[in-house]
Amino acid sequence: MEDYNLREAQLYRVLVGVFGKERVIPRAKITLVCGGILPDLPEARYPKYASWAEGFRCLFTIVNGQDEPCLVIEFFSGFGGVIDPVEAEREHYLPSVLRCRNIYYMTLSEEEFDELIAPEASMSFLELMEFKIGDEVLS
Repeated sequence: MEDYNLREAQLYRVLVGVFGKERVIPRAKITLVCGGILPDLPEARYPKYASWAEGFRCLFTIVNGQDEPCLVIEFFSGFGGVIDPVEAEREHYLPSVLRCRNIYYMTLSEEEFDELIAPEASMSFLELMEFKIGDEVLS
């Protein structure tokens, strides 16, 4: 794996345990996730879209049995405290791009992830995923 912090490495292990190593793609460029062609987004609403997309990499992309991206997973700190401009920019563009390509998008807060990896966890990753985005991704 590339340069990951502890949380990202832990999430990678969880995802590999759920989906299998061959279905988890770390740090995929958004262009790759979109099949090589980025969707057109309205310039007025997304003025810096092209420059954002040029360098953006998804934290983890899950592919289905046909090797097509079906889910992107990112950590999200929320906007309760200090706003991270990189995270705000990602939240502005990424959901719209993925929606255009019919790819699910799931964010995990630090609190949610802490709950998932705690020894006394009351919810599994699959249960949380089903709660957040449904069970269509699993098929």
